[in-house]
Amino acid sequence: MGQIEKKDVLLSYPFESMKPFIRLLEEAAEDDRVVSIKMTLYRVAERSKIIDALVEAAENGKEVVVLVELRARFDEGRQGVD
Repeated sequence: MGQIEKKDVLLSYPFESMKPFIRLLEEAAEDDRVVSIKMTLYRVAERSKIIDALVEAAENGKEVVVLVELRARFDEGRQGVD
């Protein structure tokens, strides 16, 4: 049984592990009952498991809409990386 069928889930980052969220996206990508995934991402890793799961969902016919912040304001460590 998928985790969303068991109970509601509230995740708070960066205090919680990303694993349950990634598992939720992976389950949604495979679930025939899921028709779309819409979210906002503020930062992603260079090799992002979140992006991988979203790509898989799109390849499986889901509507995937994601707003991605390409560079965070006041992100001095990342400035100049375009």
